Amino acid sequence: MTALQIETTAAERLEDLAVRYLNEDWTTSDETELYHFAHHDRAEEAIWALFEDLAEAVRLRNGVGDGTVHWSAVCDELTGWDPSEAAWEIAQERVDELTYSLLFGRTR
Repeated sequence: MTALQIETTAAERLEDLAVRYLNEDWTTSDETELYHFAHHDRAEEAIWALFEDLAEAVRLRNGVGDGTVHWSAVCDELTGWDPSEAAWEIAQERVDELTYSLLFGRTR
């Protein structure tokens, strides 16, 4: 498995954990897994704060994608793109940014 594949798999798993958290299916083993994936230089409080931000970003992205969240909840002003598509892209960028920060302890 390449480094990119490992990163992608870890990011997808963090997103899965965020969905479990949002659906209130969270368990102590999920929390253990979160801390396992998160960069070791981050304090638990910082990891948890980033994870809550990630869960909110996943909620917005998935909600725009399935129509349960209006695109304006993600961005008030969009130009040049289909608003719903642009909102999904913006939310996806936020998800990517937060998973990267959790995995590597820094922003891109």
